[in-house]
Amino acid sequence: MNDSLEKPQSTELTAGSGFTFEDRIAGVYLASLLAEAGAPSLDAYVVARVSFQQSSFGHPLDDLIVDANANDGSDAQLSLQIKRSLRIGAGSSNTDFRGVVIASWDTLTKPDFRDGIDRYGCVVDTISADRLRALRTVCDWARASADAAHFAKRFATVGSASATHRQIINAIESILVEHTGTKLDSAQLHQFLRHFVAIQLEALHEGEATSPLVVQQLQGALDDSESGRGHDLWDALLRLASENRGRAASFERHNLLLALKGRFRFRGSSVLRNDIELVNTIAMDWPQAIEDRIGGVAVPRPKLRETLNEAAKSHRFVQVHGLPGTGKTAALKHLALDYLTVGPLLFLTPDRLAGNSWQAFAQSIGLSCHDPETLLAEIGALGTPYLFIDGIDRIEAAQRNIVTDLLQPILHSEALSDWRVVVTARDIGIEPLRNWLPAELFAMQGIGMVEVRPFDEDEATALADNLPGLRPLLFSTPQVRQIARRPFFASVLARELTSGDAISAPRSEVDLIQRWWRGGGYDAHSSETLQRQRAIIDLARTACRQLGRPFALSRLTDATIDTLQALIADGIIEEVEEGHSAKFSHDIFFEWSFLHSLKDEEDWIHAIREVGEPPVLGRVVELLSQLEFAKEENWQSHLTRIEASSLRSQWMRAWLLGPLSAADFDDHAMLFDRVVDADNYRLLEKVLVWFQAERTRPNDYILSHNEATKDFDRSEIIRYADALGWPSDFTMWQQMLGWLFARLDALPKTLVPQILPVFEVWQNALRGIPNGI
Repeated sequence: MNDSLEKPQSTELTAGSGFTFEDRIAGVYLASLLAEAGAPSLDAYVVARVSFQQSSFGHPLDDLIVDANANDGSDAQLSLQIKRSLRIGAGSSNTDFRGVVIASWDTLTKPDFRDGIDRYGCVVDTISADRLRALRTVCDWARASADAAHFAKRFATVGSASATHRQIINAIESILVEHTGTKLDSAQLHQFLRHFVAIQLEALHEGEATSPLVVQQLQGALDDSESGRGHDLWDALLRLASENRGRAASFERHNLLLALKGRFRFRGSSVLRNDIELVNTIAMDWPQAIEDRIGGVAVPRPKLRETLNEAAKSHRFVQVHGLPGTGKTAALKHLALDYLTVGPLLFLTPDRLAGNSWQAFAQSIGLSCHDPETLLAEIGALGTPYLFIDGIDRIEAAQRNIVTDLLQPILHSEALSDWRVVVTARDIGIEPLRNWLPAELFAMQGIGMVEVRPFDEDEATALADNLPGLRPLLFSTPQVRQIARRPFFASVLARELTSGDAISAPRSEVDLIQRWWRGGGYDAHSSETLQRQRAIIDLARTACRQLGRPFALSRLTDATIDTLQALIADGIIEEVEEGHSAKFSHDIFFEWSFLHSLKDEEDWIHAIREVGEPPVLGRVVELLSQLEFAKEENWQSHLTRIEASSLRSQWMRAWLLGPLSAADFDDHAMLFDRVVDADNYRLLEKVLVWFQAERTRPNDYILSHNEATKDFDRSEIIRYADALGWPSDFTMWQQMLGWLFARLDALPKTLVPQILPVFEVWQNALRGIPNGI
């Protein structure tokens, strides 16, 4: 553009003052991109990309390159030179027009130019109206002529072409002959003219019509809450154009939305509007289905919410972890609902995933857009750039590509650079991060680790104030508090308040399970208890074949169907598709039910093998081990049978370590001592090695603080986090170490190499902090 031809702008212009003509033309096409609309000389196409100063990328006409799409999926490209003022003629001093024609020819002769589709030319403000009209007429004749011969006839007969038409043809031909060094034949001239466009947009004069039309167009792209801000958005686009033209920038809708984010709220893509509404509905409905009340009482956890919110802002990947029943899912729910007040986000749960890729999953839930980058960019622009996954450690191998297909663009696309991922995991470790999630997660702001603990004093007090019947348990002995202050367990205890009787204190989770079981799942009438217990077992056996997923009601017995509605009313079972499928409302309810399913089996080891030995059932076997350990009758014989079976070693570990976290372990420790001390302490050595490996969580500090590990790769970070791991449950570790140290004098020195690593884990967390151990 020749800046010497610029005229002073009118001081009366109310929007966009201070911007050049080139800025304004770029702004017009950016507005069309944002509004998903057509633009001058693009006919039925919709603007898909706007690029500036692309000469270094092989574009002779480099001021503005506009790519567009049609409804049938076809593409077109418009290449434009922007001139504030232009004279049409072949004079040697008329460098502007000669430059446009020559660059247009070079564009036509590019190998990737699409004949009959792509266009090139100029956009101007000031130009002779007669000569512009004549130039457009010549180009329109060329496009309307089937071939060069038909086009030539328009100039061969008197009356069709005027002297001005002929002058323009001759001027263009003269410039091209001089440029190419050869005379053009009629076919070449016809081809050149049929792709040439000359656009006039008056954008700087007082009273010009371009800006008001663009403002009106932009008004339609804004959310209803932003009515009246069309002028502000037009100014913002002009500023973007001014700042980015010299940078050879390229805008698609997603990164244009990103550049405008925070300043405007948009209506959303018309093409993706249904998809965004579906995503928003899912994000609202799925968290809302998560029960987070205890006896109808909501317990605010402001410290946890603040910690989680800060972690989500500081890290691109946050893992929320904690003991079963502490409220990890509820914490995720509240964070998601807070962000949903701004706009849509993406919320996934393992039980609702289908297919082996994002494309397959998107199709299964009815999304029309199967490209994750496009969809995520739209979500991030309209709402909050957050992906929430509840239970990432429970995603089956077949569905993991759904997550990695989302993470790849999040990690590698500049347009998605503000996206965050927040997940919950029951696993005390980081197995998804260790085994199948992208290694790049460790390279960006570290891994945020947030532990959800049982209720603290303030939270327990708030609950006790609303449910006075729970107060004796919430402020009882440490053993009882460990149970009563876990939100899920507290909700089970709160159900007993409805009977009006005082609640006896549960000493352990197994104690609580047995009480729940004796009531047929809460407090059934004695005449219904047995029927409900059999239904719970039938449901557990059905659900174990569909771990974490809804199961078909057609697989249930008639007796179970008769009881199903009562179990749904009690919140144990959740109906997924009315009359067709259901699922356990919480993982813990499934585990408690499957525990009694195993007790019901003559050979529970065979039952585990029959369902494929899924690792997720390890906690059920630990609970079964605690239950049998308290009886002292068959615990050792079960251990012997497991060791003699062909089961993987996981099940022996679960059985052997289960009692160490039992609240009544000390009451039966002699049995444990006798078993693990036999054969020259053969099993005690396994207990020490397995306990240190299974009951240790990676060091949160090393995972979370990227500055300390910024030069390490994933394997190094994980190695250090494991080497400096912390106890997964301090109460359990305190009990185990107390038992171990009380026996030190009687143990052989050959066990010292196994004992020291166990103690080191305790020291990793509590070195320098006075404690009994």
